[in-house]
Amino acid sequence: AEVSDHLDQRLALADEPVEPLWDRLMKLAADLVGKQLTEADALAAERLIEALARRPDFSAEKAVSLLRDEKVRDWREVIAADLAGEMRLREPEAIDTLIDKLTDEEADILWETAAEALVRAGDPAVVARLADRFAKENWGFRISAAGVFGRIKHPDAEAAILRLLPAEADKEVITFLAASLLDLCPTDAETL
Repeated sequence: AEVSDHLDQRLALADEPVEPLWDRLMKLAADLVGKQLTEADALAAERLIEALARRPDFSAEKAVSLLRDEKVRDWREVIAADLAGEMRLREPEAIDTLIDKLTDEEADILWETAAEALVRAGDPAVVARLADRFAKENWGFRISAAGVFGRIKHPDAEAAILRLLPAEADKEVITFLAASLLDLCPTDAETL
């Protein structure tokens, strides 16, 4: 019954105008301030994000703008990152803004959501931008970036890991880079 209800609600959102959907999503985010995320809240957000992602002409700019707003440090930020991932945004501004979210050491859920959005973009530009910043960033950023490399199935991701491994000193980051390389299943003799 719960699955059927969830699907009915998803279908109903497909016919609604986009502006009220955005307003509902922002209200849901505001209502979550200071609360733990429940499964019902997560499903409601998921449905709204899915509906908004179908309209990137409206939603992309809203999501990136929200992510760039330094005053926004709540569930809206996480939801905007999730929406950017759902839309698979590949614009440089979106990619750079999501990468910036990997620097916040106090925001585990945001880290995961931004990393997932970068993976979903799946663009070699994501790999290049992460690799450029890798050595200059904190431990958490490097761990998150290593995970992203291993999930973007592109030769550039493998090449980035191979370039970054020799210069990395932190054993845990090395482990994440090596695990990501293994996730890419390299087949050339030199990499193996």
